Amino acid sequence: GKNIFVPDVAEIENILMLEDVIKAVAHFGGKDPHKVFNAVKESIIKQFRHDLRQQALLHTRHRVKRTVEYRIDGRFTNINALEEHMNSLVREINPRGMYEKFCREFSTYAATGDYSSILRVYNQKSMVPRSNVGTLCGLSGSKESYVQSVLSILKTDLPEAAQIRMAIRRC
Repeated sequence: GKNIFVPDVAEIENILMLEDVIKAVAHFGGKDPHKVFNAVKESIIKQFRHDLRQQALLHTRHRVKRTVEYRIDGRFTNINALEEHMNSLVREINPRGMYEKFCREFSTYAATGDYSSILRVYNQKSMVPRSNVGTLCGLSGSKESYVQSVLSILKTDLPEAAQIRMAIRRC
C-alpha cells in the first residue's frame, strides 16, 4: 500500500547476479552474453550445492527464531507453564523436519538448475567474486569492477541500461 517492495532475492547483492544483469554487462563488455551467463550459472549452482546444508541450516534457524518470537508472546502465570510451552514448541516446530525439507527443496533447485530460485534463497555475500562474473564479462575480475560496470551502464541510455532496469523491476 505504501509502494515499498522487497526484492525476490535472498541478499541485495543477488540483484547483481540476475540473468539479465549479467547478460547486459557481458554484452556491454563485448562478450557473448549467453556463454557468460551459462558459466556464471554453472559456478553459482556448484557453490550452492557445496553450501546447501549450511544454507538449509541458516534458513531453519531463521524460521525457528521467527516462529519462537511470534509464539512466545503468550502470558504465563508461572515458570512451569512457560517451560511446558517451550517444550511443546520444539516438538511442534520440528527443526529437524524443517531442515530436511529445506535440504530437499534446495537439492531440487540445484538438480534442475533453477537459478532464480537459488538467488531467492542463497545467502552468500561472496557470490559475485566467487562466481568470476567480472572476469567473464571482460573486467578486471574484482567485485568492485563488476559493480562499477553495472552502475556505469545504468547512467546511460543504452539498451543494456534498460535491460538492467527491467530485470531489477521484475525482481
